[in-house]
Amino acid sequence: MKIEKTEEFLLNENTHTIISALLLECFPGYPKGRSYFKHPPTFRYLIWEKEALVGHMGVDYRLISHDHELIPIFGIMDLCVLPAFQHRRLASKLLIELEELGKKSGVDFLLLVAQSLDLYLNNGFLPVKNTCQWLLLSGNQSLGLVRRSIADIMVKPLQQKEWPLGMIDFMGPLF
Repeated sequence: MKIEKTEEFLLNENTHTIISALLLECFPGYPKGRSYFKHPPTFRYLIWEKEALVGHMGVDYRLISHDHELIPIFGIMDLCVLPAFQHRRLASKLLIELEELGKKSGVDFLLLVAQSLDLYLNNGFLPVKNTCQWLLLSGNQSLGLVRRSIADIMVKPLQQKEWPLGMIDFMGPLF
């Protein structure tokens, strides 16, 4: 089994097709033929078993804002492992690799929006409640800014900082 980290712009069409098939299998209702949901990640971690893609994690590096202070984060998107390869801690391995990269790179937090929390709780993530602002995307177009509370946000501090209370501006779309 091999874990590969690659920047989005380096992926070829065939790899996008393979990623798309994995995402559709892991997330029923995922947009068919797309390797991202609303916008592409900055980079991805891919888990290969020989020639087969068995795991994926998209990562969006960005700055978010709280009270005019910029906070560097890695936003996690579309973390999945094929059912036949689950319960081998592969998703946890991806999270650990990202955490190590973030610590070395001065990223303050890992951040994600999740409906199933157990994997993330078991890997040191904390649920938080903030009012958030983000760019709403739909059908390949911007619809404007949305501001509301998101119940399923989880964060993991990577530096010696506490997650802020109050309004968070994602300064872009959700992950």
